[in-house]
Amino acid sequence: MAFDLTRTRYFLTQEVPVAPGHTIAVEGAVLKSIRTNGVENAALVDGTGTEVVIGFSENNNLVPGVEIVTETVTVPSTGIVSLKHANLIDGTVWAYDATNSAALTPITTGNPTSSQILVNEVQGIVTLNVSLAGITLQVRYKYTMTATEQLMKYGGRPVNMRSNTDVGTITVIRGFGNMFTDQYDTTVDFSTATTLYATANGIITTTVGTNTAIPGARVISVPSAADPFLGITFNLP
Repeated sequence: MAFDLTRTRYFLTQEVPVAPGHTIAVEGAVLKSIRTNGVENAALVDGTGTEVVIGFSENNNLVPGVEIVTETVTVPSTGIVSLKHANLIDGTVWAYDATNSAALTPITTGNPTSSQILVNEVQGIVTLNVSLAGITLQVRYKYTMTATEQLMKYGGRPVNMRSNTDVGTITVIRGFGNMFTDQYDTTVDFSTATTLYATANGIITTTVGTNTAIPGARVISVPSAADPFLGITFNLP
Protein backbone atom coordinates (compact mmCIF):
# COMPACT_ATOMS: atom_id res chain seq x y z
CA MET A 1 0.00 0.00 0.00
CA ALA A 2 1.46 3.34 -1.03
CA PHE A 3 -0.48 5.16 1.67
CA ASP A 4 -1.34 4.25 5.25
CA LEU A 5 -5.05 3.49 5.32
CA THR A 6 -5.17 3.53 9.13
CA ARG A 7 -4.50 7.29 9.14
CA THR A 8 -5.62 8.39 5.69
CA ARG A 9 -9.05 10.02 5.50
CA TYR A 10 -10.77 11.33 2.40
CA PHE A 11 -14.39 12.01 1.64
CA LEU A 12 -14.71 12.22 -2.14
CA THR A 13 -13.52 9.90 -4.91
CA GLN A 14 -14.39 9.71 -8.58
CA GLU A 15 -13.63 7.23 -11.34
CA VAL A 16 -11.81 9.06 -14.14
CA PRO A 17 -10.56 7.57 -17.43
CA VAL A 18 -6.80 7.21 -17.70
CA ALA A 19 -5.51 9.47 -20.47
CA PRO A 20 -4.54 7.59 -23.67
CA GLY A 21 -0.86 6.70 -23.71
CA HIS A 22 -0.51 7.06 -19.94
CA THR A 23 -0.20 4.47 -17.15
CA ILE A 24 -1.00 4.95 -13.47
CA ALA A 25 0.37 2.03 -11.48
CA VAL A 26 0.87 3.67 -8.06
CA GLU A 27 -1.28 4.88 -5.19
CA GLY A 28 -1.02 8.23 -3.43
CA ALA A 29 0.58 9.99 -6.41
CA VAL A 30 -0.52 13.42 -7.66
CA LEU A 31 -2.74 13.39 -10.76
CA LYS A 32 -3.40 16.05 -13.38
CA SER A 33 -6.23 16.75 -15.80
CA ILE A 34 -5.89 16.01 -19.52
CA ARG A 35 -8.95 16.63 -21.69
CA THR A 36 -9.46 14.00 -24.38
CA ASN A 37 -12.28 14.61 -26.83
CA GLY A 38 -13.63 17.20 -24.40
CA VAL A 39 -13.70 14.77 -21.42
CA GLU A 40 -11.41 15.02 -18.40
CA ASN A 41 -8.87 12.20 -18.21
CA ALA A 42 -6.23 11.58 -15.55
CA ALA A 43 -2.45 11.23 -15.76
CA LEU A 44 0.50 11.53 -13.40
CA VAL A 45 1.78 15.07 -12.92
CA ASP A 46 4.90 15.84 -14.97
CA GLY A 47 5.98 18.82 -12.87
CA THR A 48 5.84 21.45 -15.58
CA GLY A 49 4.21 24.07 -13.37
CA THR A 50 1.26 24.68 -15.70
CA GLU A 51 -0.75 21.54 -14.92
CA VAL A 52 -4.13 21.35 -13.18
CA VAL A 53 -4.02 19.05 -10.14
CA ILE A 54 -7.22 17.01 -9.77
CA GLY A 55 -6.33 14.69 -6.89
CA PHE A 56 -4.39 11.61 -5.81
CA SER A 57 -4.41 8.09 -7.22
CA GLU A 58 -6.14 5.17 -5.54
CA ASN A 59 -5.47 1.81 -7.15
CA ASN A 60 -6.60 -1.34 -5.37
CA ASN A 61 -5.06 -3.60 -8.01
CA LEU A 62 -1.56 -2.97 -6.71
CA VAL A 63 1.07 -4.78 -4.67
CA PRO A 64 3.85 -2.29 -3.88
CA GLY A 65 7.32 -3.15 -5.11
CA VAL A 66 9.16 -0.27 -3.45
CA GLU A 67 9.45 0.71 0.21
CA ILE A 68 10.83 3.75 2.04
CA VAL A 69 13.11 3.17 5.03
CA THR A 70 14.70 5.63 7.47
CA GLU A 71 17.60 4.33 9.55
CA THR A 72 19.50 5.89 12.46
CA VAL A 73 22.95 4.44 13.16
CA THR A 74 26.22 5.31 14.88
CA VAL A 75 29.05 5.46 12.35
CA PRO A 76 31.85 3.00 13.25
CA SER A 77 35.58 3.81 13.12
CA THR A 78 35.82 2.37 9.59
CA GLY A 79 33.17 4.80 8.34
CA ILE A 80 31.37 1.90 6.61
CA VAL A 81 27.69 1.24 7.36
CA SER A 82 25.65 -1.66 5.98
CA LEU A 83 22.02 -0.62 5.59
CA LYS A 84 19.18 -3.00 6.33
CA HIS A 85 18.33 -3.32 2.65
CA ALA A 86 20.11 -3.55 -0.70
CA ASN A 87 18.88 -2.61 -4.19
CA LEU A 88 18.41 1.07 -3.38
CA ILE A 89 16.55 3.19 -5.92
CA ASP A 90 18.91 5.57 -7.70
CA GLY A 91 18.74 9.16 -6.47
CA THR A 92 16.53 8.51 -3.43
CA VAL A 93 19.11 8.64 -0.62
CA TRP A 94 18.94 11.44 1.96
CA ALA A 95 21.62 11.55 4.64
CA TYR A 96 21.95 13.75 7.73
CA ASP A 97 24.67 14.14 10.36
CA ALA A 98 22.46 14.47 13.43
CA THR A 99 25.44 15.05 15.73
CA ASN A 100 26.60 18.17 13.89
CA SER A 101 23.20 19.14 12.41
CA ALA A 102 24.48 18.97 8.85
CA ALA A 103 23.13 17.48 5.65
CA LEU A 104 25.47 15.10 3.79
CA THR A 105 25.62 15.01 -0.01
CA PRO A 106 25.27 11.50 -1.49
CA ILE A 107 27.81 10.48 -4.14
CA THR A 108 28.18 7.15 -5.97
CA THR A 109 31.88 7.28 -6.92
CA GLY A 110 35.12 8.57 -5.40
CA ASN A 111 36.16 9.13 -1.79
CA PRO A 112 33.71 11.00 0.46
CA THR A 113 34.74 14.24 2.14
CA SER A 114 33.46 15.20 5.58
CA SER A 115 30.31 16.61 3.94
CA GLN A 116 29.57 13.63 1.69
CA ILE A 117 28.38 10.04 1.87
CA LEU A 118 29.39 7.40 -0.68
CA VAL A 119 26.46 5.14 -1.59
CA ASN A 120 26.68 1.64 -3.06
CA GLU A 121 23.08 1.31 -4.20
CA VAL A 122 23.28 -2.36 -5.24
CA GLN A 123 24.80 -3.62 -2.00
CA GLY A 124 23.10 -1.16 0.35
CA ILE A 125 26.41 0.02 1.85
CA VAL A 126 27.31 3.64 2.65
CA THR A 127 30.79 4.95 3.40
CA LEU A 128 31.64 8.14 5.25
CA ASN A 129 34.88 10.01 5.79
CA VAL A 130 36.59 8.48 8.86
CA SER A 131 36.55 11.93 10.48
CA LEU A 132 32.82 11.35 11.00
CA ALA A 133 33.31 8.19 13.05
CA GLY A 134 31.04 8.20 16.09
CA ILE A 135 28.39 10.55 14.71
CA THR A 136 24.71 9.71 14.67
CA LEU A 137 23.75 9.22 11.02
CA GLN A 138 20.22 9.35 9.65
CA VAL A 139 19.66 7.82 6.21
CA ARG A 140 16.41 7.71 4.26
CA TYR A 141 16.05 5.79 1.00
CA LYS A 142 13.78 3.78 -1.27
CA TYR A 143 14.62 0.18 -2.10
CA THR A 144 13.20 -2.49 -4.40
CA MET A 145 11.46 -5.27 -2.48
CA THR A 146 11.93 -8.90 -3.40
CA ALA A 147 8.86 -10.94 -4.37
CA THR A 148 9.08 -12.75 -1.03
CA GLU A 149 9.14 -9.48 0.91
CA GLN A 150 6.06 -8.27 -0.97
CA LEU A 151 4.08 -11.42 -0.16
CA MET A 152 5.23 -11.52 3.48
CA LYS A 153 4.21 -7.91 4.12
CA TYR A 154 1.18 -7.38 1.89
CA GLY A 155 -0.06 -10.82 0.91
CA GLY A 156 -1.75 -11.37 -2.42
CA ARG A 157 -4.52 -9.21 -3.87
CA PRO A 158 -7.84 -10.94 -4.65
CA VAL A 159 -7.94 -11.93 -8.33
CA ASN A 160 -11.25 -10.13 -8.94
CA MET A 161 -9.98 -6.66 -7.94
CA ARG A 162 -9.10 -5.60 -11.48
CA SER A 163 -11.55 -2.84 -12.43
CA ASN A 164 -8.85 -0.19 -12.83
CA THR A 165 -6.74 -2.11 -15.30
CA ASP A 166 -9.60 -3.84 -17.14
CA VAL A 167 -11.80 -0.78 -17.61
CA GLY A 168 -8.98 1.74 -18.06
CA THR A 169 -10.03 4.06 -15.24
CA ILE A 170 -8.40 5.30 -12.05
CA THR A 171 -10.04 6.26 -8.77
CA VAL A 172 -9.14 9.90 -8.06
CA ILE A 173 -9.14 11.10 -4.46
CA ARG A 174 -10.53 14.64 -4.52
CA GLY A 175 -11.96 17.27 -2.18
CA PHE A 176 -10.41 17.51 1.28
CA GLY A 177 -8.75 15.06 3.63
CA ASN A 178 -5.53 13.80 5.18
CA MET A 179 -3.14 11.38 3.51
CA PHE A 180 -0.06 9.51 4.71
CA THR A 181 1.78 8.58 1.54
CA ASP A 182 5.16 7.26 0.40
CA GLN A 183 4.93 9.03 -2.97
CA TYR A 184 7.30 11.83 -2.01
CA ASP A 185 10.84 12.96 -2.80
CA THR A 186 12.99 11.22 -0.20
CA THR A 187 15.92 13.59 -0.81
CA VAL A 188 14.29 16.76 0.52
CA ASP A 189 13.55 18.04 4.03
CA PHE A 190 9.84 18.47 4.73
CA SER A 191 10.27 19.80 8.28
CA THR A 192 10.12 23.45 7.20
CA ALA A 193 7.90 23.08 4.12
CA THR A 194 5.10 25.62 3.75
CA THR A 195 3.99 24.87 0.18
CA LEU A 196 3.94 21.48 -1.50
CA TYR A 197 4.56 20.76 -5.17
CA ALA A 198 4.30 17.79 -7.52
CA THR A 199 7.19 16.77 -9.72
CA ALA A 200 7.57 14.07 -12.40
CA ASN A 201 5.52 10.89 -11.86
CA GLY A 202 3.25 12.66 -9.37
CA ILE A 203 5.88 12.72 -6.60
CA ILE A 204 5.37 15.26 -3.79
CA THR A 205 8.28 17.64 -3.16
CA THR A 206 9.14 20.99 -1.59
CA THR A 207 11.15 22.19 -4.57
CA VAL A 208 9.61 25.10 -6.45
CA GLY A 209 11.44 25.23 -9.79
CA THR A 210 9.00 24.49 -12.58
CA ASN A 211 7.05 22.02 -10.46
CA THR A 212 3.28 22.13 -10.03
CA ALA A 213 1.83 23.53 -6.79
CA ILE A 214 -0.69 21.30 -4.98
CA PRO A 215 -3.57 23.61 -3.98
CA GLY A 216 -4.51 23.65 -0.30
CA ALA A 217 -1.84 21.12 0.73
CA ARG A 218 0.52 21.31 3.70
CA VAL A 219 2.61 18.92 5.81
CA ILE A 220 1.12 17.52 9.01
CA SER A 221 3.66 14.76 9.69
CA VAL A 222 7.33 14.55 8.64
CA PRO A 223 8.85 11.14 7.75
CA SER A 224 11.04 9.61 10.45
CA ALA A 225 12.79 6.36 11.34
CA ALA A 226 9.66 5.17 13.13
CA ASP A 227 7.23 6.41 10.47
CA PRO A 228 8.32 6.44 6.80
CA PHE A 229 5.14 8.10 5.54
CA LEU A 230 4.71 11.79 4.71
CA GLY A 231 1.51 13.12 6.25
CA ILE A 232 -0.27 15.90 4.38
CA THR A 233 -3.63 17.60 4.54
CA PHE A 234 -5.24 18.82 1.35
CA ASN A 235 -8.27 20.75 0.10
CA LEU A 236 -8.54 20.43 -3.65
CA PRO A 237 -11.17 22.37 -5.62
